[in-house]
Amino acid sequence: MGLPVTHVVRALPAYAGPVEGQSRAPDEVIAPWCARTEHVLVTIDEDFKGRWIRSGLLAEHGVEVIVFDRDIIGLAEQHHRITMHLPHWQDELSGAPYAHRVWLQTRKQRPQLLIGKRKQAGQPTATQNRRK
Repeated sequence: MGLPVTHVVRALPAYAGPVEGQSRAPDEVIAPWCARTEHVLVTIDEDFKGRWIRSGLLAEHGVEVIVFDRDIIGLAEQHHRITMHLPHWQDELSGAPYAHRVWLQTRKQRPQLLIGKRKQAGQPTATQNRRK
């Protein structure tokens, strides 16, 4: 998981919606772009917890996804929640190569792995890697 954080509207501007920060990009476009660029897809979209996991779209492209467990209203609050969790995501995700994994982000600091494999025991965390 690397920085910078890229909003889907910035990555796929042709799909910008009528409201600031809104994207009309279909999941079939977002998933391959994330996989190709090795971006972790962070979403509040309920479809990613259900339909796209069951359909195999995420697995087909090898997309790493973090899904919030409830809606986050407004760009300011979305930004706040993402930046609050970013250090924990770095620790959880950076010890393993980019791969198809789905994480559920609740109000707890660390995400819960729903699908995929965690990093191997004994692998350093992102924080430990930065200290080297």
